[in-house]
Amino acid sequence: MTEPALCVGLLNCSSKRLSRALPGPLCYRLLITLVATLLAAPHLPAQAAGTGVIEGRVQNAVTGDNLNNARVSVRGTNAVALTDEAGYYRLAGVPAGDVGLRVFFTGLDEQEIKVTVTAGGTQTADFKLTSVARYGRDADTMKLDKYVVQATKETNAAAIAVNEQRIALGQKSVVSADQFGTIPDANPGELMKWLPGVSVEYFANNIVGVSVRGLDAVNTEIRFDGMPQASASTTTLGTSSRDRNFEMLGSSSADIARVEIRKLRTPEDSANALGGSINLIRRTAFEYNKSVFTYNALFSSDFETFGLSERDGPRDTKIVGWRPNLKLTWTDPVSKTFGYAITVNHNDSLSQVHWSFPTVNFGNADQAAAAQARVAAGLPLTTASVYNPQFRTEGLHDNPKQDITDSASVKFDWRPTSELKLSYSLSGGRYQERAGDDVRVNWNTGGPSSSVTDAVLNTPLGQPGTNDQHSVYGVLGAGNYVYDLREAWRNGIKNTLANVLSAEWRHGDWTLSAAGSYSTSKHVLRDTADGFFGSTTLSGSTLPNTGIGSGTANPQKITVNLLNRDFTNAQTINAYTYTTGDTAVGAPINWQDLKNSYIGGAVSRPGSSHESIGALRFWAKRSFTLGRNPFNVRVGFDYDEQYRNVQQYDAKLWTFVGADHIAGTADDNAAQIAAVNVAPRRDAYYNFPAVPRLSMRQLYNLYVAHPDWFVYRDAESYKLSNQEPYEILEKKTAPWIEFTGTLLDNRLSYIGGVRYEKAAASGLFALDHGSRYVTNLGLVDGTLAGNMARYVRKGGSGHGANDGYFPSFEANYNLRENLILRIGYAGTKADNRFTRSIIPSGTSTIDLNPVTSGPFSGIALGTVNRSNPNLKPWTADNYEAHLEYYSAQGGVMSIGGYLKEIKDVQVQQTILLDTPAKLAELDLDPSYLNFQSATWVNQGDGEISGLEAEMRQPLDAWLPGFLRGLTFTGSANVSHLAKFGYLHGGPGNVGTDFQNFYEKQFKANAGYQRGKLGANIGAIYYGRVFRQSDGIAASATNPAIIGYRYYPPYTTVDFNLEYAVTRWAKLFISGRNVTNAQKTRYRVVQGAPAWSDFQIANSLGAQYTAGITGSF
Repeated sequence: MTEPALCVGLLNCSSKRLSRALPGPLCYRLLITLVATLLAAPHLPAQAAGTGVIEGRVQNAVTGDNLNNARVSVRGTNAVALTDEAGYYRLAGVPAGDVGLRVFFTGLDEQEIKVTVTAGGTQTADFKLTSVARYGRDADTMKLDKYVVQATKETNAAAIAVNEQRIALGQKSVVSADQFGTIPDANPGELMKWLPGVSVEYFANNIVGVSVRGLDAVNTEIRFDGMPQASASTTTLGTSSRDRNFEMLGSSSADIARVEIRKLRTPEDSANALGGSINLIRRTAFEYNKSVFTYNALFSSDFETFGLSERDGPRDTKIVGWRPNLKLTWTDPVSKTFGYAITVNHNDSLSQVHWSFPTVNFGNADQAAAAQARVAAGLPLTTASVYNPQFRTEGLHDNPKQDITDSASVKFDWRPTSELKLSYSLSGGRYQERAGDDVRVNWNTGGPSSSVTDAVLNTPLGQPGTNDQHSVYGVLGAGNYVYDLREAWRNGIKNTLANVLSAEWRHGDWTLSAAGSYSTSKHVLRDTADGFFGSTTLSGSTLPNTGIGSGTANPQKITVNLLNRDFTNAQTINAYTYTTGDTAVGAPINWQDLKNSYIGGAVSRPGSSHESIGALRFWAKRSFTLGRNPFNVRVGFDYDEQYRNVQQYDAKLWTFVGADHIAGTADDNAAQIAAVNVAPRRDAYYNFPAVPRLSMRQLYNLYVAHPDWFVYRDAESYKLSNQEPYEILEKKTAPWIEFTGTLLDNRLSYIGGVRYEKAAASGLFALDHGSRYVTNLGLVDGTLAGNMARYVRKGGSGHGANDGYFPSFEANYNLRENLILRIGYAGTKADNRFTRSIIPSGTSTIDLNPVTSGPFSGIALGTVNRSNPNLKPWTADNYEAHLEYYSAQGGVMSIGGYLKEIKDVQVQQTILLDTPAKLAELDLDPSYLNFQSATWVNQGDGEISGLEAEMRQPLDAWLPGFLRGLTFTGSANVSHLAKFGYLHGGPGNVGTDFQNFYEKQFKANAGYQRGKLGANIGAIYYGRVFRQSDGIAASATNPAIIGYRYYPPYTTVDFNLEYAVTRWAKLFISGRNVTNAQKTRYRVVQGAPAWSDFQIANSLGAQYTAGITGSF
């Protein structure tokens, strides 16, 4: 496989990489087509005789900014033109003579002037719009008042966004980057989260994913200036980063002017828009009429400390809690025909990750029946059952995490002639993650008896294996205390580079456009190269855990009691020694003393992954007049190519044996790798007992000093190194046609057409031949030779393809000048996840051993797990209707609803390959007949429906003078899932398709701008998320018990406040998630008490920022 054919800026077509993936002649043909089309444009048919041209520029009279998408029309005709980002418009074919020229822009006062048009000539008519309500009648005076210009900056930004939404033929919502004031964090998700219907995914206080209308982030396409951008996953394990979702970490919105969400796709939009799609629009110099320099010089810290002294940092370090952040922008419209915009940004944030994750034992159906009988008899419940659940384990994750993002971008805009516009943007970023899971531990009380004999049920509280709401008394000798350091310490560095080149030519009734982009992103993980090990154990390894008790490096048997438990965790945890045969706990043992915990081993896991995306966009539009009605036809072609290569994920594992060269002895104690700079402390959020920190740097120092204390695990290292690497290459082509026009004197506008989209992908992934294959070769499974035969790096291959036609139609009717009814339909799909149709989520397993468990026990001759190359994408018929009211003050109020009828829902099932048709479905040969396979299949339909309301409105018209300057922005979404049988106990696995489907979501933001003072406060309410059914299975004598998992609601609150101390500087302070909300997951089982619902919680963390901002 090779990388995408499309090269940087489409300028390097002769490169060898290009010619391998995309044949050179084709690349040249595409470029020749682009150049020839543009050069031919001046020779296209000229305007009709007896007509002329009017052109000019529209600006804001106070700010001087050029206005994009101002509507310019000729009175008495249906001739309409929209200005571009430079404020430039051009009306061709205007009848000769005196005409009335009107210009309209949301939130500004409409203007009309008289223009005399000469046949064959071109007249210039410029406009400077103002608003008496916003600026007063003397616009010139306001223009000179810097404070007034600054105070109206956010209001103007909001009005620009509202105008974008108003003039759009398709249904979408738009927000401006400036309308919420200064946003310190350049993560694009911080902007997107305020869009109606958008939800975000957090890790600690970082937004890592964005989804639209509840569909998972993997189904949400995110574009920059309409083009895709690469973003290599920063996930520490390769198998969990095998999907196509765009990752926010390392991306920057520092150069973004506006964000738009397309609720209903149009023909030019990708069909992969089941929930919707998001486009981030970069700032352009053409929107300004003079040079502007802006800056943010800020310091940020989280809620852990407000002091200026050093605090606990990542990986056993001390670090200053207030981290520097800087943003600089320089926008220079050098002339009316050329300009550039430069942005430089540095973000440095420190956060504390807090997780609490117990496991709860609800017992089985027989225990539930026995407990119910005891309750009826008035007897106490002391053993585990659905009526007295037991918190079997406690888990704590508490570590600092530092994220540093540096980004820079430049965008050039050039208009060599009045008809041709060229743009080129180059952006790059470097993201660094400094993380160390200094505390990730589990306390395990052991599995209690599931017997329902009187001897067990009558055990008094306080005896081993008993529990109530606040206490758990562990099973004798079955407990442990474990450092679950699977991916503990790491340096992650992600570099991203993106190029976009575009051209647009307008001549007479023709408009031609071409755009190309190439972006690349590479993520590298480092550990020993930077002087530390990654962890002491690894998922999938038999390496013993560091700790004490069952399953750890210290075989000492212990009993663990969890006491003084509140809703989330135990406040007191005690451990006792145990000797086999004893009937009571032994002497107390201090689990907090590292001499009692033994080191299991050492792991190094460096990695490297690479993603690159190339894209081309071509379209041509021809405008007609049918009678008096404008009509346009646009034909386009899109090409995308995505390549992802996890080149390396090498695992090196060692068993720690210490000075005596024997594992599991006292000289293996973990005190040797105790943290040097960070002392134990109680968890600041959940108040867990203090946990001693371990240092992976100290562990690596031991290895350097005493390599003989470490025994290399060659067989396991080989196995785990070859399970992660994979490659994916996907190509998409999409021709499309679009029709737009107006009727009824421009009161009715419409857009419709059809898109044909074809996708083909192939992949390479790890192949597991299975244990029987090894023994058939005369080798021993689990040895180095056996593993070398069994596991083949990128030894498996997969492929898949699908295509379809996706029509769409939308109509917009102006019931009144400011009241618009929008209705529409669009066909969409959800592109197949790579892990479902091309590559498996882990290794592709071939097991020749007969199946002895599960639904096909004794029937299936073996197991062959693989993805489904013939899996159909989810498709949907989407219906949308909205009523929008646009106020004279530049606001919008809307209400609407939507319906998505989904077909070919995907579910994961284990199936028996008992027919040739089933073998053909998975592209398997007849030798696998009567094998079982865990794969993805299409099964059934689904339905998503919802109601939406949105309001963005300056409130000056309804407020007394001293409150003027207030603006409200808010939205409400209520959504519902129907059908989807597997969500409610049907066969199949829900996966993560709806892990962010909030049934209700409310957003509200109040902004105040008056003179030198500006402020914003906003809140987002995330409603309940239904996760999946999760009850208790029936037994031979007792029925099943209903249960399910869900995420309960939570609310985040942000604010910012700024005060201008000079004309070029403002004091600034802000807070993000100041309520320090946490996201939790509950499991509700019928009959269980409410105190047992809790399953997992993580603090989202509060972030505070202070400093100086300004512009001049």
